[in-house]
Amino acid sequence: MALVDMKQGDGDHAMPTNPYGYGLRICLSEDQVEALGLQHNPPSAGATVGLRALATVVTVTQDADVDGDSDGIDVTLALQITSLEITPEGGQSSSNSASMLYGD
Repeated sequence: MALVDMKQGDGDHAMPTNPYGYGLRICLSEDQVEALGLQHNPPSAGATVGLRALATVVTVTQDADVDGDSDGIDVTLALQITSLEITPEGGQSSSNSASMLYGD
């Protein structure tokens, strides 16, 4: 699947300080930063990094058209990220997609 820009439009209830919405921000603890090997050379604030993740779908919600866009059913998802890799933008992944999905 191709990358999709998740920036919300004006009619999508975007937060004034975060046009991508609250649910798309990922916060990593000190232990998680260390596990990713970023503690000694973290990316600078404002830098763009590559992100690859596996997640488990924990909730799927389908509601009648509550936002009034007349497209039928509104669907929302809750995802629990279970594996994560961060690389410099354009950087090579430390493993290939097949080994991440299926193991070594």
